[in-house]
Amino acid sequence: MSQRIIKFRGKHIETGVWLYGSHYNDGGEQYILPNNIQGIDIHDECQVDPATVGQYTGLTDKHGNDMYEGDILHLRTFKNLSMENGVSQDEADEMRRLFDLDDLKGEMWKESITAISFDEGVLLVSEDRENDTYISCLWGDQKYSCPIFDFEVIGNIHDNPDIKMQYSDRYNKED
Repeated sequence: MSQRIIKFRGKHIETGVWLYGSHYNDGGEQYILPNNIQGIDIHDECQVDPATVGQYTGLTDKHGNDMYEGDILHLRTFKNLSMENGVSQDEADEMRRLFDLDDLKGEMWKESITAISFDEGVLLVSEDRENDTYISCLWGDQKYSCPIFDFEVIGNIHDNPDIKMQYSDRYNKED
């Protein structure tokens, strides 16, 4: 069983450099304590802008980049060909064994540009104007998921405020 990694990031309050590590609040001031830090005064070196603090989701995008709260994703959802009507369980198992994830992507259902948010203890992405997806749905072997999600970090809400959120109007498209 793998261990869940809990880490945060935030922008240094003076330099604007991103710091990654443990997060703590000291009398309303926010700090990120980098995991490999030694011999520095924490209060001078690690104070971050509270508005930039974001938690690691435990996920990486299709390029292996860590995904944090506040990241902006290019999110696409596809049908899973191994879960189409008429595909038997044996055929589906064989498809999952023989093909990689990209081979199992069928028709694209939705495409969105959306930020990862944290709401009432849950990390979310908004795929369209009416529905949120719990980011926990992106964990695990997507060969067994319908839809298949394809996501890429294209920026974050702090460094890239010019990136406009775009939501798909193609939801629950009829076959």
